[in-house]
Amino acid sequence: MYRHPVILILILAICFTGGASASNAASRFSQSFLYIGLTDEQWQVFRYDFATKQSKQLTFSTGDKRRPQYHAATDSIYFKDSQGWIIRLSSDGSETRISDKGRIAEFCMIPTANVLLYTCLMANNPQRQALWRLDLQANEASPQLLKRMPTGSIRQIAVKSEREVIVSHIAKRREERLFVLDDSGQERYITPQKTVSIYPTWDSINDRVLHAKELKDGSYDLYALNFASGEINPLLETENASEFATSVSPDGNTVLIEQHVYGLPPRIVYYNQAASKLAPIQLEHPAKEPFWYL
Repeated sequence: MYRHPVILILILAICFTGGASASNAASRFSQSFLYIGLTDEQWQVFRYDFATKQSKQLTFSTGDKRRPQYHAATDSIYFKDSQGWIIRLSSDGSETRISDKGRIAEFCMIPTANVLLYTCLMANNPQRQALWRLDLQANEASPQLLKRMPTGSIRQIAVKSEREVIVSHIAKRREERLFVLDDSGQERYITPQKTVSIYPTWDSINDRVLHAKELKDGSYDLYALNFASGEINPLLETENASEFATSVSPDGNTVLIEQHVYGLPPRIVYYNQAASKLAPIQLEHPAKEPFWYL
């Protein structure tokens, strides 16, 4: 896998309005995606439409937003607000709290069920985070503790299936490993010791886990972990840039990526896995945390 020259990509984007090729390809399987965009010094939820190449702001309330997600089972959009509450965004633009508490660190919806998974600080240990499950359909719903590590904190979450989740464990300084937890309580690490692997994404079509891995210089490249074999290989290597949050298209061919080019604000790029081609998507503001909207 070769390293992509990010500076050249930026120049081409300016000269040829680089989002066009990405938009045409993406429109075959998805119409739009959600993301967080910076406006008026706050991060708000936006939706980008590939057909029109236009963005629409979806939230206007005070405070930064994070992690927008479309949930097929409830046909709703969810995000985290600046106080750590999980919010449901209705079609009329109204926002409703759905979590049982605030100060949530990370969250993920199970696509086929009205269930929320989240990480949150332990009440009796404010230095550590645990993994919780909340059934949104249950009467007087109360969270269920799924996993508390003997040491360190659980941070990020990706759903593999209704029975398995992939989470990151901050075990010690400069070590954050991914592990798989199933509904029987069995768990296993899938990334090595003494490494930092963050932002896991489950690629169901290709049976693998995408994640950002820290390099020796402190930057991050994207890697793909074959779930069956355990083999880990580079997915996207770039010069003078780092890649983080990913979202895989429904057909598994392309990936939306949050990219940080040194000295510039974050942006969203489009990566064709089969052709190993990277293309920017032209937005009017800094953008991060993309999520395919189906």
